[in-house]
Amino acid sequence: MLKRLRITASTLGSLLVALGSGCAAAGDPIVTIDLPRIDGLSTASIEVGERLEIFGTGFPDSGVGWVDVRFLGEFRVADATPQPVDLVVPLAATAPGIIVWDSFGAYRVPFGDGVHVGTFVGEITGTARFFDGSLTEPHGTGLLAQLTVEPSLVVRDFRAMGDGWYADCAEPATTAIHGVAYGMRVTAVGFRPVLTEFVLSPGFIVGTEATTDVTRFTQAGDDAEHAILVRPALVPDYVDGFGASVTVRMIDDSGRTRELNYPFGVRRPLEVVWTTRMEIAEILPAEPVSGCIPGGGASVVTEYSESRSETRTRTWQRTMSRGWTATVGEQHGESYGSSLSEGTTDTAGTTVTLTDAASRGGSVTDTDTFTRTDGRMATTSVNFTDGTADNVGWSVGRGHTDSTTNEVGAGVSGSVTIGASGEVGTGSIPGGKVGSSVEGEVGTEASYRRGWGSSDTETVGATGGRTDSSSVSGGTTTGSMSSVSEARSRAVGSNWQRTQSYAEANSFSRAISSLSTRSYQQSVQRSASIAESLGTTDSELYSVSTTQATSLRTQSWVWATQYGVWYRQTMRLVRTGTVVVYDLCGNSSDAGQVSVDDWRWAPDLAVGESCPPPSNLPQAACRIEPCGSVRP
Repeated sequence: MLKRLRITASTLGSLLVALGSGCAAAGDPIVTIDLPRIDGLSTASIEVGERLEIFGTGFPDSGVGWVDVRFLGEFRVADATPQPVDLVVPLAATAPGIIVWDSFGAYRVPFGDGVHVGTFVGEITGTARFFDGSLTEPHGTGLLAQLTVEPSLVVRDFRAMGDGWYADCAEPATTAIHGVAYGMRVTAVGFRPVLTEFVLSPGFIVGTEATTDVTRFTQAGDDAEHAILVRPALVPDYVDGFGASVTVRMIDDSGRTRELNYPFGVRRPLEVVWTTRMEIAEILPAEPVSGCIPGGGASVVTEYSESRSETRTRTWQRTMSRGWTATVGEQHGESYGSSLSEGTTDTAGTTVTLTDAASRGGSVTDTDTFTRTDGRMATTSVNFTDGTADNVGWSVGRGHTDSTTNEVGAGVSGSVTIGASGEVGTGSIPGGKVGSSVEGEVGTEASYRRGWGSSDTETVGATGGRTDSSSVSGGTTTGSMSSVSEARSRAVGSNWQRTQSYAEANSFSRAISSLSTRSYQQSVQRSASIAESLGTTDSELYSVSTTQATSLRTQSWVWATQYGVWYRQTMRLVRTGTVVVYDLCGNSSDAGQVSVDDWRWAPDLAVGESCPPPSNLPQAACRIEPCGSVRP
């Protein structure tokens, strides 16, 4: 069942003509139109570059809109994981109920990674789009379908390149710059070729001449990938550009031929696209070019004839900073240098050290000894010892030290370094450079150092203490040789000590140094690079000069008793356009606007009863700004 959309008559605009709904009846503000519905495809299998027709209903006429065809599903490749597909392709209707994809995939498989054959499985839907934006949603009924991509030819690369460089293009270029070499790389997907033929349309430089006929190049071999380098011819004068194409044919081992046509446009790096026609921009005030002409009593005939020439010029100039830079050269460099440094360094210092230390201590020792001896003799003895000792001491010390240092040194040093380096750059337009260098350095160094100093030290110390000791010993020896002895001793001691010291050290040193260095360096650098850059200035000058060589002749009557005056009025015309620039990958961008002026003139005879009569020419007016600042 068809889906329908109800919209108000005020939003239809130009859709009424396209959709064939006619004019809405009075009192009926609602109009019903069909939405796109996909019913079928012209084939279930297709090669890259072939024609695919899509059948359905509700497609807008190509004069008012188009259909966004959406493929939603997955792409199944042998021995690989299915890849998701969500692809929208804008297509126009060629007949009622038929929209056409003229070249399926253009130059590669539109599903997956673009270089494998397989089968799309999913839904195909369509959304109507109109140039005035009056209807964009919703999309209509979809079609569940399978579409198999057969073995095909695909274009892997089409980009500008030269010796050691290539343009960094994300996709194969569809616009080429005239006179620049482009490399084309094609791959056989799903089959193995035995013969490859490149067919060039007219408009290429072969040898040194531009071709006016088809040119063929043949490459034998079973490699899946082949390439060719082509150079589009220069764009002729007074032409914005031209179309060219490279057709690739590959024959497999079964004799089957597969073909892919790759068309592209050839442009200058800079061009002007005119967006308007010549329009009246300003009408200047009418100016009298004659005195009062009396009609007399019987009327007179007066004639206006311009015998002078006038030139009106307006110039527009814009400096473009987009272009290409090529550099090939060798650079030599030599550098010499010398340096001399001299200096004197004085260092002086004083160090004072003061020490004050005191210590106090004491000790007590008790000793008991008991001895028993049995025998026939008996002896009795008692020994008693008691002693006290005092000790006092002190020390005084002084010292003085002088020191002197003298040091003289000299040296010569030198080094030589020889190296070579190479670098290959990457980026939008990589360049290359190689270089070698020789570096040398010799130097002399002299130094002198002298120092002297003195040191004074002084120490004072005192010690004191007392030691007390006592002991008692005794024994008894009997005749039976039995004896007992007992000894007891006690020692008590105390001591104290105090030490004071003072030290003062003075030092002074002086260092004198002298260093002389000479250096020499030689370098060689060779480079060859080409780059698309913003560094080169390319000036385009647009100037319009209009010279009015006066050959205008006109006659008119000045009636009796009347007066006449000839007037002349200037009208300024203007035309605007856009300056478009192209990079090496064929991408265009607007660089600015251009405006060109021209002038026209008109005479008029004003007649009246008094002099001067008013002019019949229109009043001065400004229609397109700026006005007033530009005068012929």
